[in-house]
Amino acid sequence: MNSLNKNEDNIEYKQLFDHISKYSKEDWEKLIGSEEIKKLNLDVRSWIDNIENDSGIDSDIVEIKNLLEILENISTFIPWGDLKSKIQLLKVKIKKLYFKKPVILFQGRRGSGKSSLLNAILGHEKAKVGDYTIGTYQWEIYDHKDITMIDARGYGDPENSDRIIEEQVKEIIQQYPVDLILFTHKAEETSARLGEEIEKLNAIVNIINDTSLVILPVMTQCDKIDTRAEFSVEEKLRKIEGARVNLYKNVKLLNQDFDLNILVDEILPVACEPSLSEDLKYKWWYNVEGIIRHIFQVLPERSKVKFSFISEMTDIKEDVIDEVIFICSILTGIIGAVPVPFADLPVLAAVQLFMVQTIRKISNSNRGHLTIAGSVVVKSGLGLKVIARSIAKLTGIGNVINGIVAYSGTYSIGKLAKKYYFFDEELTNEDVEKLKQDNCSDEEKTLENA
Repeated sequence: MNSLNKNEDNIEYKQLFDHISKYSKEDWEKLIGSEEIKKLNLDVRSWIDNIENDSGIDSDIVEIKNLLEILENISTFIPWGDLKSKIQLLKVKIKKLYFKKPVILFQGRRGSGKSSLLNAILGHEKAKVGDYTIGTYQWEIYDHKDITMIDARGYGDPENSDRIIEEQVKEIIQQYPVDLILFTHKAEETSARLGEEIEKLNAIVNIINDTSLVILPVMTQCDKIDTRAEFSVEEKLRKIEGARVNLYKNVKLLNQDFDLNILVDEILPVACEPSLSEDLKYKWWYNVEGIIRHIFQVLPERSKVKFSFISEMTDIKEDVIDEVIFICSILTGIIGAVPVPFADLPVLAAVQLFMVQTIRKISNSNRGHLTIAGSVVVKSGLGLKVIARSIAKLTGIGNVINGIVAYSGTYSIGKLAKKYYFFDEELTNEDVEKLKQDNCSDEEKTLENA
């Protein structure tokens, strides 16, 4: 689990804030051009106006994609010099805030445990939304509000091969851009028809037209390797490991002809269907959390926040919350450092409100208003200008905006929101006073080191 160290982050990104803030308003006009600045100002104002009337804590998460695109546009005008690699890394991190709905495609033979694995990931029975009929088989689409899962069942079966219409498959892929393929294979059959299955994977990857697409192999139904009661759990686990090694060798050998991006070294054994025997019911709900963690690790950055919405694992949720706090703090630091067109509180407040709403959503919290010692600080129905004043009062940043002040204030709000929504703890006046002191101390330390 990642942990945030505010002082270290201040030191690391102080260079970025300093680099941006060294340009005067006149410099910015030369870099960007007065007409482009007018357009950027109009874009920012339009964005603020669109979210101004419905921007409380209880409303849907504020849409900041347009703001990120504006920042991306501005970044192209800035001569970054030695900081170019740092800004590129930041752009990769910022992709998390685009909130793409993850799309996971399940490929494997019928009866290979795809449905059980799908249910295990969702944490409940799947909700089937629709089928796509292609030839004599169907691709089943399970569409959750925060994740889409596709079961490519029957794809490439001999009885269907002459009826498959590639254009129809392409249409499905275009509607649901795939982020990850889970390749399921039964633990009892580590070689049976494996070559055929990898050929099918290759065909699907060719249709998707992305050879870098990650394929995560999953060895399913590990509970069925040996059901004899006289075997101890330790003996069964040794048999599972033996099957995993066999599958690893076979997949690695067969994939040489295709060179697909199969994470063959990371084959994961799993049992998603508890045994009918009560004494084994818990024992053989096996490695499901490991699968979910691994999916989270290999998903594209843009899909990780949405995945955390549906995950019930607190370590994944906390990891994403910390990343959101960090990224939003850096974003507001950049906004505070740029003299045009961002230097006003409503723009900062929009990013901060987005952060608080996201933390609440990840936490699956039923709490609405952000309250301190029983008093509502930020509530539903407030416009951004009012929220900006509330947040300024909360953090003590006042109307003076620069990179470090904006960064520190946003980080403080993030810590408060995490405590309130994720840990479900009440906030006190002492919390606020301590954070105000921390903000002041951080700013003074940064200025001393300048």
